[in-house]
Amino acid sequence: MALSPEIHVVQVVAEEMNSDDLMHQWNKFVAEPSRQAGRPVPELTVIRSPYREFFGPFLRYVRKLSLHHHGRQLAVVIPELVEVRWYNLFLRHRATLLKTMLRLQGNPQIVIINTPWYRKETHKKEESEIIR
Repeated sequence: MALSPEIHVVQVVAEEMNSDDLMHQWNKFVAEPSRQAGRPVPELTVIRSPYREFFGPFLRYVRKLSLHHHGRQLAVVIPELVEVRWYNLFLRHRATLLKTMLRLQGNPQIVIINTPWYRKETHKKEESEIIR
């Protein structure tokens, strides 16, 4: 939220899966804390996608947003899970694929920001391995 007062959060949910979207928890964990901090509330967009397709619906959303905000830079923040073991990197390559697909669009308006995402249990395992 320090990057811009206008934040769009996108969640792509597979239609056939019985999973909750973020809307149920949005007010408690995002909207209310944002208001209390005196910041604008980020906009949540939930995209229902058939066949568990993620990339197509997300890329269409980014393209539509870039057309709507023509002349402005768009920063796409991509969290990338930091793995403890080097060989786990090959199992989780979605972030790399998404960055590549965004670059292939050839839109200079879109800036890609990669940010590490540490799970608490992953970080604790890593610390204990370093200590040994």
